[in-house]
Amino acid sequence: MIDTERKPYFYMPQGKPARAKFESGAHSGRLRISITARTPLHFGAGLLGVQDESFVHLLSRENGRISLPGSGFKGALRALYEALSDSCNPGSPASHCVDKNELCPACALFGFMNQRQTRKGKLHFTSFAAEGATQILWLPQLRAPKPPDEPLRKFYKHSQGWGDITESSIGRKNASQLECLLPGAALEGAVIYQGLTENELGGLLFALGLGWDPPAYHKLGYGKPAYFGSASLTARQGAAQNTLFPSDNFTPDELAAIARRWRERHEANAKVFEKEWTSIGSGQHWDLATLTY
Repeated sequence: MIDTERKPYFYMPQGKPARAKFESGAHSGRLRISITARTPLHFGAGLLGVQDESFVHLLSRENGRISLPGSGFKGALRALYEALSDSCNPGSPASHCVDKNELCPACALFGFMNQRQTRKGKLHFTSFAAEGATQILWLPQLRAPKPPDEPLRKFYKHSQGWGDITESSIGRKNASQLECLLPGAALEGAVIYQGLTENELGGLLFALGLGWDPPAYHKLGYGKPAYFGSASLTARQGAAQNTLFPSDNFTPDELAAIARRWRERHEANAKVFEKEWTSIGSGQHWDLATLTY
């Protein structure tokens, strides 16, 4: 067992990937997603600004407005869905799917590609427009930990200790500055899905935050080891974008019930995340001088 008590991350075990014949289902629709920052949130596109003669890593923008790219949200959601659903692990090449007609749950839902075959995913993610205050914050240098001897999935814990990160506490020499959305900032976007089975819809809803007890926080963006990136998500049915195709029209209670049924079939994996992701402590949980990513 790897001791991660004083680390900013925890590990999920890598089981044998579940695989089945590719199946197209009857569920299509649009989910409106609201994201609320609970600790500072940074997502960049490699853009730099200057403040006080120092470089600042800027937030990503679309048409001049701070916006989280759909691809960034998709990546975070897929990583969670992979772990919850016993899918293949990108960190373990031996576990990868190889046949587009027989896929693990994540590859069937999010898409599959290798050198010979491709299967388009069943989801489309819009960008997420942001509203809220921003601030330039310091980030300490992150150090890579020694990799585990076995294939494991790494996820980051939550804490409110970001307020202790200052230029004086970490030193300018080994630090960087990030433009961040502050806690309370809101982001709005959508996920459009087509051809989902009920099992896939349930897994998607659970990964989006429905059916957790107590409610879960997620991790998004950069600086996760340094307490950044904690957020809460809400998902609700939105208006159909294309009236040529039948579209789901579930009530909030129905969506939550579908997610809970899926959770019951993945009890062990769900409990690991519920232990780590259903609270945000107020203290500094790990040593800022030795942060590892």
